Amino acid sequence: MSSLIDLVNLSLSMIGESPINNFDDGTTKSDICRTNTPLVLQAMLSEHRWNFNRERVLLAADATAPAFGFAYQYTLPGDCLRVWGIGDDGEGGPITSLKWKREGGKILTNEAGPLPVHYNAYNELPSTWSGTFMMGVANMLAGVFAGAIASDAKLALSKQQEALTIWLPNARGNNGQEGSQEIIQSDDLLVVRDG
Repeated sequence: MSSLIDLVNLSLSMIGESPINNFDDGTTKSDICRTNTPLVLQAMLSEHRWNFNRERVLLAADATAPAFGFAYQYTLPGDCLRVWGIGDDGEGGPITSLKWKREGGKILTNEAGPLPVHYNAYNELPSTWSGTFMMGVANMLAGVFAGAIASDAKLALSKQQEALTIWLPNARGNNGQEGSQEIIQSDDLLVVRDG
């Protein structure tokens, strides 16, 4: 699947609808597709740490500090959907103990720059997604289109449930297997037991 139009047409075929040529062909169907596709995609790209839309960036501090509460603020990239963490733990991950907050398009923190930021980016290239995520998006869009285009609430619910109960859980599982396993160690239980 190379484009969003291909994905949208797959979704339309799932509910028995004919394809569209592009998002601006002047039909009600293409208007519905153009309006809803980016909204659904943004929600689904934000809901998990997908490997295919994960980005890392070093940000320079803004010239102006926040009014109070933090020493520095950093402007996030325009494609940032969700920030997962800041800092570099030496193994490519964020430092969980750093204090920070996202406010609008900024990260506020007491950490001086350049600031390593881990985030999910908006990625509308289906050719870079996993197959299971692609099918999750296609089914979720089919659900939206079934309601908005075909006026079939039962089919809409069925397609959205398929996305949420079959495709997205499989996509999350596959995503978690793309890299070395994180080993979480803690002596907290030993301290409590011996304490």
